[in-house]
Amino acid sequence: MKMRGRLKDIMQDVRNGGFDISFHVQAVPSGVETLREDTDLAITLAKWREQRSLSANAYYWVLVGKISEITKLSNAAVHNLLLRRYGVPETIDGELITTFIPDTEEADKDVLNKEIYHLKPTSYTKQGKNGTFRAYVLMKGSSDFDTKEMARLIDGAIDEAKDLGIDTVSTEEVKRMMEDYEKHFAKR
Repeated sequence: MKMRGRLKDIMQDVRNGGFDISFHVQAVPSGVETLREDTDLAITLAKWREQRSLSANAYYWVLVGKISEITKLSNAAVHNLLLRRYGVPETIDGELITTFIPDTEEADKDVLNKEIYHLKPTSYTKQGKNGTFRAYVLMKGSSDFDTKEMARLIDGAIDEAKDLGIDTVSTEEVKRMMEDYEKHFAKR
């Protein structure tokens, strides 16, 4: 069960050294009454994020598909190229997350077609025992984008589609989709 709530209190249990954490929610989740105190639960905590507007997200993937058809690249490759051009690098404590990959066409093609992670090549290379390696920066996946980041990605996809002669929805329709998208996120 997934629900929205707020952290209320954290207290250490002096008897066993564990912690009691309580949350405030608007309603009792269905099925919670069937759980017993001695039942182990899988608990995941994450900052609440509203789901993106389906129309904006769906439109982005329609554009990816159309660009893919014309360029003869896979949807994953088109998505990764768009993330490289219009996306956001992942950081930890303000530092870019990088990795080194063999500086070969085969390795670059493999990276470009990945769906689970998204890497952007840099101009930095270094010599290793087994050849030359290129630094790649880890890019944030679009499912983790906020409204502003997703708007930039969609605008970029529209520009790329137009450059390829692909018909896109009107400026007014894009504006409406993004307004719906922003309203959806404003509830946060």
